[in-house]
Amino acid sequence: MMDNYGFYTGKSFDAYEFFGCHTDENGAVFRVFAPAAVRISVIGEFNGWQDTPMNKIGDGNFWAVYIEGVKPGQMYKYKIYKPDGSCMDHCDPYGYGMELRPASASIVRNLYGYEFQDDAWMKKRSNGVASALNIYEIHVGSWKKPQNGWYRYDELATQLVPYLKEYGYNYIELLPIGEHPCDESWGYQCSGFYSPTSRYGTLDDYKKMIDILHHNDIGVIMDFVPVHFALDAYALAKFDGTALYEYPHKDVGNSEWGSCNFMHSRGEVRSFLQSCANYWLKEYHVDGLRMDAISNMIYWQGNPARGVNKDAVAFLQNMNEGLVNRHSGILLAAEDSTVYPGVTKRVAEGGLGFTYKWDMGFMHDTLEYFQKDTGERLNNRNKLTFSMHYFKDERYLLAFSHDEVVHGKATIIQKMNGDYDRKFPQARALYAYMAAHPGKKLNFMGNEIAHFREWDEKREQDWNLLDFPKHREFAAYMQALNHLYLSEEALWNDYGGNGFEWIHAVSRNYPDTEHSCVFAWKRKAENGRQLLCVFQFADRADCVTLPLAEDEKLELVFDTDWTEFGGVKPKQGEVLTAQNGSAVTQLAAFSAKFFAVGKRDKEEIDNTGADTTGADTTEAGEPITVEPIEKLSENSSVKLVDGAWFDRAVVYHIYPLGYCGAPQYNEGEKTQGSRILKVLDRIGHLKALGVNTIYFGPVFESLWHGYDTSDYYRTDSRLGSMKDFQKVFRALKENGFKIVLDGVFNHVGRGFEPFRDLQEKGEASIYKDWFCNVHFGSSTPLGDAFSYDTWQGNWELVKLNLKNKAVVDHLLGAVKMWVETFDIDGLRLDAADCIDKEFFKQLKVYTQGLKKDFWLMGEIIHGDYKMWANTDMMHSVTNYECWKGIYSSHNDKNYFEIAHSLRRQFAKGGIYENLRLYNFLDNHDVNRIASLLKNPADLENAYTMLFCMPGIPSVYYGSEWGIAGVKTSGKEADLPVRPPIEEAEAAKRDTKLEKHIAALARLRQTTNALVYGEYADILVRNEQLVFVRQYNKEAVIAAFNIADTAVPLDFEWQGEKYAVELAPHDSRVIVKE
Repeated sequence: MMDNYGFYTGKSFDAYEFFGCHTDENGAVFRVFAPAAVRISVIGEFNGWQDTPMNKIGDGNFWAVYIEGVKPGQMYKYKIYKPDGSCMDHCDPYGYGMELRPASASIVRNLYGYEFQDDAWMKKRSNGVASALNIYEIHVGSWKKPQNGWYRYDELATQLVPYLKEYGYNYIELLPIGEHPCDESWGYQCSGFYSPTSRYGTLDDYKKMIDILHHNDIGVIMDFVPVHFALDAYALAKFDGTALYEYPHKDVGNSEWGSCNFMHSRGEVRSFLQSCANYWLKEYHVDGLRMDAISNMIYWQGNPARGVNKDAVAFLQNMNEGLVNRHSGILLAAEDSTVYPGVTKRVAEGGLGFTYKWDMGFMHDTLEYFQKDTGERLNNRNKLTFSMHYFKDERYLLAFSHDEVVHGKATIIQKMNGDYDRKFPQARALYAYMAAHPGKKLNFMGNEIAHFREWDEKREQDWNLLDFPKHREFAAYMQALNHLYLSEEALWNDYGGNGFEWIHAVSRNYPDTEHSCVFAWKRKAENGRQLLCVFQFADRADCVTLPLAEDEKLELVFDTDWTEFGGVKPKQGEVLTAQNGSAVTQLAAFSAKFFAVGKRDKEEIDNTGADTTGADTTEAGEPITVEPIEKLSENSSVKLVDGAWFDRAVVYHIYPLGYCGAPQYNEGEKTQGSRILKVLDRIGHLKALGVNTIYFGPVFESLWHGYDTSDYYRTDSRLGSMKDFQKVFRALKENGFKIVLDGVFNHVGRGFEPFRDLQEKGEASIYKDWFCNVHFGSSTPLGDAFSYDTWQGNWELVKLNLKNKAVVDHLLGAVKMWVETFDIDGLRLDAADCIDKEFFKQLKVYTQGLKKDFWLMGEIIHGDYKMWANTDMMHSVTNYECWKGIYSSHNDKNYFEIAHSLRRQFAKGGIYENLRLYNFLDNHDVNRIASLLKNPADLENAYTMLFCMPGIPSVYYGSEWGIAGVKTSGKEADLPVRPPIEEAEAAKRDTKLEKHIAALARLRQTTNALVYGEYADILVRNEQLVFVRQYNKEAVIAAFNIADTAVPLDFEWQGEKYAVELAPHDSRVIVKE
């Protein structure tokens, strides 16, 4: 039973567990609060819409009835007979579901039918105060739309996940989800406060959406409206014939939006609202609430002149404190445009208890500034400086929200001053300013692609804008900026008091700093890292003088004017050092730069002629003889360290179905064959290439591409029998090769026998819990009478429930069979970032028991690799960051890009300093490196880099000959990068490259430095790069040139001078033993 006293006094947080409709095996109980009603009946589908009278219970203010035969999915209403003799059919104030407008019935729902699988997320989530918080605000119905209607909650989630990760958002904020009668209200005029709107599915679908997002480390914030409600007669207004939820007087009872204001002085209303807030957080695992129009609660009708609404303030304090005490890691954000103090202070300190307050002043002032031309900006500097004066007063959140792109206000890009071309650099500068400004971040959908049309809830976003170069470049800019924000602690150390420092920067064009468009400040991380952020908002290029100590240097990490973002400068490095206490940098019109602040070493300070551009100027000594790479390993006398076998692995990656020329689809006996035996004929080639580990893509039985497993305990019949595989693997072992297989454990194909059983038997199947979120209340586009979780929205790939012990046992049993029968040495784990991390912990323990040195490597596209590669889970993960960096730096003739990634990952103090990541230039999922590179002359350089950088190198079959391959579209998209080996051999373009790779492989096998050595760069220029790998006294120095001309390269390392002559597109390696 409910605590009646708590309900009446506004202390209840669980009123929804008593009121509303609650089902059991035989029927349902209905309860409603309506003290002034004369009588009430329940009408619905279960009683032919005929009256079933309710009875007064308790003190007579509550009504209840139990009705047999009621089932989830049926509609119902309360027929309330009121004191004035009228009668009205009402929806249930506490109903868990409602009809789609204009219908208004409540729907019986089982609140507890869905089982979340997000324990890991719920344990680790935080309110973001001490971490990066980058929020993407969306309206569920208009982000993307199918041909008719809307996407279901969970369908949308599968599309959102890759998009959010690509664009660097780690939270989403949903405009109000509660049922609402008018689309144009966007949910802010609610009729069903406990009902997820049926526009997008059921409450289970909504829970599934949140579960999917949590599994991908994306938090969910809901827009919550505790101020007012829709005035529709079937909802809360005059519910029992009296002003039960609203104020009885119009002067405070009606809001500025034409809705009814909640009466926050009434305990029953407080309990209704704070129970609702608790309901979304508890039952749906929502991670935060953004509370709308809080100004209208703090002050009567939002007007400070009318005074503080003390009852509403007390309600906010009680609610916020109660929610935070009940749910760890949640955030509560207030939309408040007033100067009321202490919004984000703890209630115990007299505050309102919110985590964040929206900084409406920042938003208004900033956008107003960017609407002005340069002349006006010179005289309105305070528009941007004012927010810096008060940002320490509260924990502010900076928002460019939906309210700023509607009702004739123009979108963010449209607000920028000037014509079409001038708007884009200003928008880039605007978002850089926002990223560097203290406070968490929120951006409304469409802003990230420079949406010109104002938002319209009836239409999806204009995604065709990405067909236009400027919009595509702007989108790339937003992705890069967001990922920079996520990775730089200095940019999100917002509230400690020591994360911000003004810098006195002087413009050459406008030296009067009181009337200048130049701004600069430092952002500081707790670990000591600092970023100096410089902004130039005038319409012509400028030189900016910055104060700089003699022992400091500034290294460019981000420039809004890089060509890849639509600017005019090629992406390149810039290092500034002091000349008489200052340094000068040039900024384009409407641009910004972020510099990392570092210390110069003594040699740099002593060298008064030091070059501030990052070019090396060391005087060369006598040239040291540099042998061709092919000869370097011939006379090595190094005593090799005896480590794990995979430390020295040189991997050769085979996609078996392609390599062997297998039919695209498995048709049983018709397509079976012993094609895997082709590997036997090429063992000699593999030995000559110098590889020592063969990684086979999927070999388990499947129906299509191999990643749609149908049987983990059988080999793919298109490739060969179990005996065929034993023969091949035995021969490889006899020739000294290790064998790694592709472990596809996130999902299976529809031919998987337990899934077929589920299709046949439905809810009676013993395997219904083997798959994630099987839902028998819906269907799939493939005709199934149920829905299920997939891999990235692909209905052909059914997600396994790795929380189910039977599933885990099935998979571990298969691993054991492959180890014991085929003597495999490791697994590459497909789609590892989609798999529950607890599974990897189990797998690690289990495989170490089978083979002490069993290797686990995971496919990870984005994120912090240490989350998967650690002592508890996997030894290594794929290094997609450096894959992109290698080909991109060669194509852009900008070695600063890859140098930054290598330094960030592997230099002393680097984030992956002690990890050996899995490095590659191409694989079965991406275009061939020969096609990615603009100039094929850079192929040897790319492979030299691959083998000399820290990590485990991998060569994809056929790429040792420089063959091309570009993915297409449709079901055959991957075939061009997965050719039969005979076609690859026939397409040989470069046998010299094959010898080059073999020499690099031998070098890796005969040195410790390339396996265990520390990484440091020695010289970095746009077109030249030198780095060293050092292990004890042994070192390997790699030098690269991507210029179109020969370059004499002079540099110094550890007191020794080097002079290396590099041909165009050339690389050399120096071994020091």
